[in-house]
Amino acid sequence: MEGGGLYTKNPSNSTYLESCNNFGFMKDGTVSHPGLNAKLSELHSAFGYHVLKEVPLELERRERIRQIYHEKIKSTEGLRIASYDKNITKSSLQYFTIYIEDTYRYTRDELIERFNNQRIFPRMYFYPLTTEANFISENNHQKKYPISYKASRRVLAIPFHGKLDDKTLSRIINTL
Repeated sequence: MEGGGLYTKNPSNSTYLESCNNFGFMKDGTVSHPGLNAKLSELHSAFGYHVLKEVPLELERRERIRQIYHEKIKSTEGLRIASYDKNITKSSLQYFTIYIEDTYRYTRDELIERFNNQRIFPRMYFYPLTTEANFISENNHQKKYPISYKASRRVLAIPFHGKLDDKTLSRIINTL
């Protein structure tokens, strides 16, 4: 297995190095510098290769969950599915993203807080915009990229994997 270790007595160096390994994201969600996803080793690849035979079952389970989410969201005022196209015949079903409209009873951040209070951890996708990273000198994101800016504050990826049990799935739906 490849790898390495770093030791530093300086906590700010440690924080910086950890964020480099996570796309440049700091713990508060800001992006302070370019980073990468340096988490895949040969060992991780071997595990991935080993579980490839489980992909069809995982996709089957995710399709069931997608249908349950779809039924709930299509009847919820102010929520819509952000990434589903019936014309796509094959999908990895990697994420289930919702778009939170102005008419929804919670903002994205309020909904995240509701989920977190249930120990459910959705992800803010498309946030922050690449142009908002501290190391990029773009300004006026809201004026230059109004559609992207608005979407970045309204899109949320809710938990979506084949091991979601019915009890957790019910908690997610009830939180919505």
